[in-house]
Amino acid sequence: MRYLRNNSCGGYLYSRVPWLPSRTATSTVRYMHTFWLVLHVLAAVMLTGPLLLAPMAGLRALRERDESGLKNAGRTTMQFALLSLITFGLGLIVVANSKHTGFSTPWVTISGTLFLIALALALFISVPALNKSARMIEADTEQERKEQAEVAEPTARQLDAEELRKITDARVIAHGAAREQLQDQRGRIAAASGTSAVLLIVVTVLMVTQPFG
Repeated sequence: MRYLRNNSCGGYLYSRVPWLPSRTATSTVRYMHTFWLVLHVLAAVMLTGPLLLAPMAGLRALRERDESGLKNAGRTTMQFALLSLITFGLGLIVVANSKHTGFSTPWVTISGTLFLIALALALFISVPALNKSARMIEADTEQERKEQAEVAEPTARQLDAEELRKITDARVIAHGAAREQLQDQRGRIAAASGTSAVLLIVVTVLMVTQPFG
């Protein structure tokens, strides 16, 4: 509640003007907006940043045929993609407490949409591809162990050259198909993680420049 000073009739009179916010209330709103904004930025750095790095670690593990590294990358990507929803929620709170922007502001709508698309790419493309690559490498490694054991075991009969050639050709074809499938998964991971990175960079630029009103 604010009071206006009026010097009518040669004196000083004070009248209540309820529609003027008090200085204390204005300061409280400003401080709360700053508080939520700081939390939003911290969440973006601590939660959304690792979301971009985890698939890259998965690609490195895929090149090295590291099954456990792929599993860890898929699990980390899933965790930080879900935790990044906290960043999105804090952003909504910041907009709700802002006097200059609203949910209908173009840059807010665009950045929010792009952020959700980036999370969807991580959850529905990168994570399944990382997990599938880990399973494929695990199955291929197990198959190699079985083949080596079969070769080491003494056979009841001597294989002729034609039978040995057929077995070798089948193994080469199987391993070639496995490598092609892993290459496909590598492409999916790289495309999804790269697109997510570009979208999040655009979101950052929109938040800093705040174009379109």
